[in-house]
Amino acid sequence: GRVAAKSWPAAVGQFTAEAHITDGVLRLDKLTGKLGGGDVRGSLTVPLHLIADRFRPPVEDPGQLIRWSLETDQTQLRLGGQQEAGATFGLRVTGEAAQLAVADVKSVVEFDELSLRGKHAEMKQTGRTRITIDHSVARLEPTELRGAAASLRISGASTLSTDPAVEVQISGEADASVLALL
Repeated sequence: GRVAAKSWPAAVGQFTAEAHITDGVLRLDKLTGKLGGGDVRGSLTVPLHLIADRFRPPVEDPGQLIRWSLETDQTQLRLGGQQEAGATFGLRVTGEAAQLAVADVKSVVEFDELSLRGKHAEMKQTGRTRITIDHSVARLEPTELRGAAASLRISGASTLSTDPAVEVQISGEADASVLALL
C-alpha cells in the first residue's frame, strides 16, 4: 500500500512488514520503512479477541497483551509549516496494553537524538529524553536542551483523556529567538 498526505510534516514511505496470525494472535514482524529520511523498524502483537468478540483468546496465553516496539533514526520533521523550523530525532518506543484503551497503555518513548531548529536558533538535548505513559498520563522526565543562545531544563506531564490537562516546568536561560522554538 501507499501512504500520502499533503500536509504531513515528514516524507513517509516504503513500509513493509511480515504478518502472521497464529493461535488467535496477529503478529507484524520485521516492520520497516522510511520517515523523514530516517529508517523505521518495529513490531506489533495483537490478540485478535481484543479487536473483535468473534475471536477467542489465545489458548497458550489467554491474558496476552498488545505489545509494540518502534525505532527511528535521523528522522526529520518540518514544524509549523515553515521550511526553516524543524526537528531531527532518533527514538525508541516500547509498550503494552491489556485492552484497546488509552487508560491501559503503558509505554516508554526514549529519544537517543533530539534537536530543534528555527530560523535563528538551534537546540540539542544533552542526554536522553524520556517520556513514560501510564494510566492515561504522559510524563516528560527532566531533560536538558542546549544551544548557542540557551540552556533549558524541561519536564512535565499531560493527561491523555477527553479533558486533557498539561503541566510543564521550564527553567534556564534563553534569548527570545530560542523561545520561538518551543
